[in-house]
Amino acid sequence: MGNKLIGGEFLFTPGTSRNQVMRGNFAKKSIRNALLNTSTSITRTDTSGLAISPEGLYGLVGSNASPFLRVVDFAAEAWVTPIVSLPGSRADDIMFSSAGNEFAVGVASAPYLLRYSYPGFVQQVGPDVPPIAGVVACSYGGGDTKLALAINASPWIEVYNVATMTKDSFTPAVSAPAAALSDIAMNPAGTLLATAGTPASSQGVRVWNYPAGTSALIDTSTDNYAVEFSPDGARLASLHVVGSRYIRIYNTSTWAFVDISSTGQPYGVSSPRSLRWIGNDHVFVSNEYSCAIHNVVTGACVAYTEWGFSSAVGQAYPSPLTVPRKLAGNVTDAASNPVARVVRAYHSATGDFVGETTSNGTTGDFEMLIFTSEPVTVFAIGTGGENAKIYNPVTPAAWP
Repeated sequence: MGNKLIGGEFLFTPGTSRNQVMRGNFAKKSIRNALLNTSTSITRTDTSGLAISPEGLYGLVGSNASPFLRVVDFAAEAWVTPIVSLPGSRADDIMFSSAGNEFAVGVASAPYLLRYSYPGFVQQVGPDVPPIAGVVACSYGGGDTKLALAINASPWIEVYNVATMTKDSFTPAVSAPAAALSDIAMNPAGTLLATAGTPASSQGVRVWNYPAGTSALIDTSTDNYAVEFSPDGARLASLHVVGSRYIRIYNTSTWAFVDISSTGQPYGVSSPRSLRWIGNDHVFVSNEYSCAIHNVVTGACVAYTEWGFSSAVGQAYPSPLTVPRKLAGNVTDAASNPVARVVRAYHSATGDFVGETTSNGTTGDFEMLIFTSEPVTVFAIGTGGENAKIYNPVTPAAWP
């Protein structure tokens, strides 16, 4: 096993019946057997309770029993205890800032919100006035100057200034939430605040201009489970499974949208769980029986893995190092003739498999989509008495 969760890998919790944390790989379309056993049940919600540190070294897991926040060291394949001041109740959401220098934890009981530095895992100064109820979801925005919370009591939304940890004055002027929300997201510029919730008739997807509170979007066409802005803020993704509607991608300038349908997907689609952006053109989604990466421009599924369990999976989270990149080249034989050969790529530092394709028999050209920007070693596998050709290191190019 590698010393971190590399690009193209993901962490997931098989659900409360298994009490495990597991590791998957899109390139292999495979999952490990139990990476770690928690001994206690794993928090199981649609969009929260699981996170990975920015460089892929640690996994953070919310738990239903003490300790309520667990940390897994991927190199050691062991639980570690770098956090001194742990939550006193269930950790329902864990969110890293975009800069990766801190993370917030939404907690079911008082004080409801905790912040820790990273990589030090030191608890930070709390809010001057704590949230009024349990925090279901949290989102950094405005260049990490704001921390937006979805809470379990009216007014259902609270926003803090991160520098002072004082509450901003924010009240939706129209279409305020009517009940507890599933998710919340603030855009990188700190000018838009989006929420997701059920039922659709009173929740759906709602977006307000921030801090004015004026309405930017109301979409109550279906129940909604998760929302997240792309890193550049140009798009908002929402996750739901109602009929054939699965993922909706909004243009945040015009609010025009495109849908990625659940119909015809190469993997099982049922009961949404998680939604994460991978760069600005791809989204990671998970549901009870699978997880996948979609290109939001074409709608194409570019990678997927099915869990293979008879019972539903809880949550999944992609490695932050997962970014779409391209490997391209040409394969020739000893006489310099183009040939068709199997081409395999491995992460140079960890040895993990990251992708495979076959070169074109007429031109010798090959191209493959992988999900790491770190150096890889490429093998063109010989046939018969041929030796393999080895290219190392190779730096993946931008995709497409």
